[in-house]
Amino acid sequence: MVRLVVETAPAGPQVAEKLEIEPDDQVVIRRSQYFIGEVPWQLINSYYPSDLAKGTALEQAGEIEVGSIGLLAKLGYPQEGFVDEIGTRMPNAREFDFFRLASGTPVMVVNRTSYSADRPIRLTRYIYRGDRVRLLHVEGAIPDSYKNL
Repeated sequence: MVRLVVETAPAGPQVAEKLEIEPDDQVVIRRSQYFIGEVPWQLINSYYPSDLAKGTALEQAGEIEVGSIGLLAKLGYPQEGFVDEIGTRMPNAREFDFFRLASGTPVMVVNRTSYSADRPIRLTRYIYRGDRVRLLHVEGAIPDSYKNL
């Protein structure tokens, strides 16, 4: 199950830095909540510079048929690469409530900044309950010992 909310808001300092825009410039934010059955699994917040997203499906709630990467490519901003920053921190109030956390449980955060050839086009923040997730990065052939995870 997925819940999605879309809003326009001023970029905070961290978002502005990653998107290389001015703090308080407008960004379109697509916030998703993912569940496995009734269990809260993941929060995803994707931030798009307003000049790229304005007047597009990125501003509208609902699934984007070609996906956000496909839509950005159609708009002239194909994704050429990304940078992931992975860390843990204590949850904010929204995350604490969503994950139904006990005090002292951290969240794992993956900040992925996606780039076209010319500029950052999206910051996606993936947030997981820190005590129930393990990230695995594999490059090249997948060893047999990992195929059944």
